[in-house]
Amino acid sequence: MRVRHRAFRLMPELIPLPVIDVLQQRYGGSAEQIVAIQQRIEKIAAEEGLMYRLLGTQGADTLQAHRLLYLVHRQGLQEVLLERFYSAYFSEGTPILDTDILAPLALDVGLERTAVAALFAGQDFIAEIEDDQRRLQRYGANGVPFFLMDGRIAVNGAQPIEAFSDALAQLNADAASQSAFFLR
Repeated sequence: MRVRHRAFRLMPELIPLPVIDVLQQRYGGSAEQIVAIQQRIEKIAAEEGLMYRLLGTQGADTLQAHRLLYLVHRQGLQEVLLERFYSAYFSEGTPILDTDILAPLALDVGLERTAVAALFAGQDFIAEIEDDQRRLQRYGANGVPFFLMDGRIAVNGAQPIEAFSDALAQLNADAASQSAFFLR
């Protein structure tokens, strides 16, 4: 199985705001409700051995982070940088929103300072990111996570493992059907 991360900007053009405000804008509810939900998520994460601290950070457009992920894809560092972003944002409470914060994170995983500076000085990968956004929206993506398998079976949002099992079973059944068709 080949995994390729694609860009999906949850709230393009959003200026940096406290994450509580962002979640209220996106899902509604009071600040108290948002805090309670996030605290439940933190507790569940802790039970799985994960540190999750989102309440103190900010949300905003992630365009620059996606540009870095495009830059490192060809170098085989996309997973490493993505994990660094996740750790910074979800565990360390670091907003991964602007180039002053993103550049040191990119250097942490081995990118060259000059390559990072050149990327941020230009417009590289913006068209590709916009293409990803449009393509994923055509498949029904309206948030993350979103999984597209074999370009046709979608699993939208944080779903139970059965949703993935069902999707993989469908892919296997389709592959078996195709094989039978060609063997006749």
